[in-house]
Amino acid sequence: MTRTVALLIALLGAAACDAEPERRFPSPPGPSPFVPPPPPPAPPPPPVVVRSITLGEVVNDRTKGDERHFMLTAPSAGTLITTLTWDPDWTSTLLKLRVKDVESTGLCCPWSPVVGRSPAARGEQILIVVSVGGSDWIPDDPFVLTTAME
Repeated sequence: MTRTVALLIALLGAAACDAEPERRFPSPPGPSPFVPPPPPPAPPPPPVVVRSITLGEVVNDRTKGDERHFMLTAPSAGTLITTLTWDPDWTSTLLKLRVKDVESTGLCCPWSPVVGRSPAARGEQILIVVSVGGSDWIPDDPFVLTTAME
């Protein structure tokens, strides 16, 4: 009988141990995968500066490694003649001239001047763009831009 009582106490003790809520420490989290933060947004491009010019004005400017924009209002109807001049021997750079979305470049040595011809209506606003025509190691090339009407 003592055995039975001892067995009964052991079984009750075991049952009581199973009845208690388990007390486990939470396991540490596993290594989380590294997720790099998103890259910062690209800065907006600088605003395009458009300089107003008049017919016959002699514009002395520099490329500065970017496009230079000029706006001319045609004083009369006719053909606008735009002339871009620079010293390609000194700057080692080729320049391009764009008048009303028509691009002109020098065809061969001496590369300068580049002349653009475009029909124009009286009062029409004409965008003229001067840009570098290739790689430019010295982005500060002087040029002269002139306009005339025929």
